[in-house]
Amino acid sequence: MASTSSQSEIEIVNVFDALAPPSASAFASTSATSSSSPLPYNVFINHRGPDVKHKLATDIYNVLTNMGFKVFLASQDLHLGDFFPTELQQAMSSSSLHLAIFSPTYAKSPWCLAELSFMLKTGTPIIPIFYRVKPEDIRHLKGTYADSFLEYEEKGRYIHKLEEWKKALCDVSFYKGEIVNTDEEKRKVLKNIVNRVLEVTNIVPLEVAKYPVGLEELVADFEMTVSEFVKIHSHVQVVGIWGMGGSGKTTLTKELYNKKCSFMKNSSFLFDIRNAAKKNELPKMQMQLLKDL
Repeated sequence: MASTSSQSEIEIVNVFDALAPPSASAFASTSATSSSSPLPYNVFINHRGPDVKHKLATDIYNVLTNMGFKVFLASQDLHLGDFFPTELQQAMSSSSLHLAIFSPTYAKSPWCLAELSFMLKTGTPIIPIFYRVKPEDIRHLKGTYADSFLEYEEKGRYIHKLEEWKKALCDVSFYKGEIVNTDEEKRKVLKNIVNRVLEVTNIVPLEVAKYPVGLEELVADFEMTVSEFVKIHSHVQVVGIWGMGGSGKTTLTKELYNKKCSFMKNSSFLFDIRNAAKKNELPKMQMQLLKDL
């Protein structure tokens, strides 16, 4: 993200310095044990808004969120009243995976560079995506990357941070990433990113239906109905779905589970309990539930 005020830009750097974790393990321990900390994100997308906000970044966000992953994209997840650096560092430090989308004007944003440096300090895996730029442009500061750093130096801005940012760009440029120059390459990248997120988060979506029709609308309607019911009956902790056999109850709940499980610290999906009871396997299912949760 780009800042419009030099004073606020200076504050950004100072705040990111103050919030940088002394060590990845110590910070992770704090995040995991704090009962007031927000639920972790699966993915944090580091990007330069004017270049990719309504292109690649939004496409990645939509694909992953539709699969049920919790993804941080600044325009979607920052709200009025949020303090940017605090919200950003919480999202970055809680994410299981970072995506850094390098684009032509990426280095013009001190926000992007500060985020990248912070991401490296957390020790979380980073996948670089080179959008209409080459890894060597970032590694050796060529083209617009060279121009951006030259401008910082000429104006005397962030002088004490420039070497750190250069090193961060150089380090990440060597990571195995994705190159995007065409729409065809973008489709391939989206598929690769989904597979990588599944691998890192260890979340395996349930197989719902081969050819689902109208399922998304049914899930949305079901969620709204339950939400309204819970508002009236605040003590509700269990929701039951009743209907004729073959009417789609299990399909509906599988789709709902896929959408919501990544928002939970722990989750479990057990089905065919009636059959398990007939086979005297309920203790086995209870053990599975305890293991999952």
